[in-house]
Amino acid sequence: IDADFRADGRQVALLTQDGASSIWPVDASVPRRMLASAEINQLWFQPSTGADADAAEGPILYGLDEHAMLHRWRLNDDPQAPLAPLASVARVVGQSDNFKWAIIADPRGPQLRALQEDRPLVDLVGFEDNATHQFNPDATALAQLVVGGVRLWQIPSGKSTVLKATRLDTSSRVVWSSKSALLWSPDGRHLAARTNDTLFIWQVQPSVEARPALALRRGSRIFFDPKSEHLLIDSGQAENQSRRASVPQLVRIPLANPNTQIQLPVPQATRFGVARISPDGRFVVAAGDVDGTDSLLVWALDPAKGADPDAPNPRIIQGQDAVGGYTISGWSFAAYADGKDQRNFVLIRSNVGAIERRALEGGARLDGTLVGHTKVVDGLAWHPSGKLATWDSSNVVRVWLARDESGARGLLSGRFTSQVLDAGAGNLESAIFSPDGRWLVARSGQGRVWAWPLAWPNLMRQLRDRTDACLTAEERVRYLGGQWDKAQAEAAVCPPPQPR
Repeated sequence: IDADFRADGRQVALLTQDGASSIWPVDASVPRRMLASAEINQLWFQPSTGADADAAEGPILYGLDEHAMLHRWRLNDDPQAPLAPLASVARVVGQSDNFKWAIIADPRGPQLRALQEDRPLVDLVGFEDNATHQFNPDATALAQLVVGGVRLWQIPSGKSTVLKATRLDTSSRVVWSSKSALLWSPDGRHLAARTNDTLFIWQVQPSVEARPALALRRGSRIFFDPKSEHLLIDSGQAENQSRRASVPQLVRIPLANPNTQIQLPVPQATRFGVARISPDGRFVVAAGDVDGTDSLLVWALDPAKGADPDAPNPRIIQGQDAVGGYTISGWSFAAYADGKDQRNFVLIRSNVGAIERRALEGGARLDGTLVGHTKVVDGLAWHPSGKLATWDSSNVVRVWLARDESGARGLLSGRFTSQVLDAGAGNLESAIFSPDGRWLVARSGQGRVWAWPLAWPNLMRQLRDRTDACLTAEERVRYLGGQWDKAQAEAAVCPPPQPR
């Protein structure tokens, strides 16, 4: 029945009809500082399982500091409660992507430690701390480059075998360098490794089988597509060398028949940098120079969408002001699941601070431009729920929320409302969303870590349950954080306001 803000606006007091009162913190612009004993160099959130038992307690954030110590924090929605640090793990050499296991450089030898449950340490006999290694996607196996091939450990038993690599000339054993790469397919059924000039592929499930070695151009990079059907090879030119480098090659290799190589055509007078595969595996995108103009090249790999699988010609994406000094300072993929369909986009950061949204379907059309930054945008982070975080060279951090023209959330092709998060974090180098999109965590140049809570479910639930104001569906979504369908139903039964 009544509410009042504190003078500085950081708290609001609510009084209900039954005489109860409550005080809520409401300041969204002040992040929480994550304390660590040393500078944090990398950040990850523990992936969400969709029905996470710990979701009510808050997600777990991981940070690796400059002394190879792994820090863990559990984030919670109570703004008054401290962010709970979990036990740190020292001398970490590596960890699985699902954060179930960490490799510990113990004085007694390398060991495998479980991070999410209490299990005995497992000895990794033959593991070398400084050699390239990689867990498979479900963390049931660990691979490492060794002289002559790849050593494969089973988890959690620790038993190992060696997959032999045979050179094309068979004259000597394979010796890996610091530039060699090791990569698992997303389904964990194939393993690939490369030297400067040779590619090796093994099938590891359901049985182990070595595929014939393939010759590579020096400096090539390798990628599996998300569906684990193809391996993409590009010549590895760095993006900042795209204007000076020779024309790279893009080759697609079907894993079912590695001897078949499909070369993706490159237009003449074109230079481009590192290629990336879209999250759904249907597109290959690279930034480059087409006839002297900064552009994106898009190859469509899905024959169901009308592309020729043997020779898909790339589309050229150029900025709205491509002839007036427009440059691409960076780009990222963005994908949004709309029912059973997934919409795929690229977000292009320009030299004037604007961000262009381009749909990869439908000829890479321009869907709109986000205008709000006055300086060049240094980086961005995207969450599939429709949230976008951006930060620029003047240390402004901005959070955007996607809506379509009716006010429904989540459609990237609609307009964005944005909020500036400005708490003096400054000099940000990276940022990530939590799996549920309710936290934004950023790392600054000094190794400090900041966490912004983006939702207060208890406060929003209280307001939704208690409000008796006749709000439109869009106002209910914007101010009360409700779902669009439910907001429409609630707005429909609310009596219209009396004329004044």
